[in-house]
Amino acid sequence: MVKIGIFILATGRKAGGPETYEVQLIRGLSRIDKQNQYFIYCTSVEAEKIIGVHQPNVTYRVLRPAARAISVAITLPRWMASDGLDFFHSTYAPPPLPNKPFVFTMHCASNFEHPEFYPTFIRWRLNGLHRVALRRAGFFLCVSNFVARYLKERVKLPAERLAITYHGVGAEFSLACRKDARRILAEQIGLHQQP
Repeated sequence: MVKIGIFILATGRKAGGPETYEVQLIRGLSRIDKQNQYFIYCTSVEAEKIIGVHQPNVTYRVLRPAARAISVAITLPRWMASDGLDFFHSTYAPPPLPNKPFVFTMHCASNFEHPEFYPTFIRWRLNGLHRVALRRAGFFLCVSNFVARYLKERVKLPAERLAITYHGVGAEFSLACRKDARRILAEQIGLHQQP
């Protein structure tokens, strides 16, 4: 049995895409793996409710205190050590001083390439944590060809440390024929095809 940590930051914060990624990742893993032990490290008591996975091989750890700068830097490494992890997966940003081997999901590089999109303090903190990941992660899950190419060409990471893992599509989505899709778009959001 392998002990795997998953460090999530978005779940319970109404964080859109990153939250969806974390929730669906954990739900998917729980469906296909009942053997290995998963420790979910989260910053909100809401995360467990939102994820909704309750089975013997999944344990939730809510980081305290609520001040993330303290809980992520101090409480998280303590939990990881006491849980005896073999490695962990950081889905958005790693802890500042990772104490175990880890896999990192790189969603985009906009915080580096378009700093104007981010408030100064958020950009400063996110870029610092991403630099930790770029130096210390053993393996990267890249959500697109663009991200993989960016890490290979701009950051000079070797290709053998990169895997392209596209985001999945939820069960609530289905294929529709083009004609039906156009009709739905026109009816529901007033989007009409231009001649």
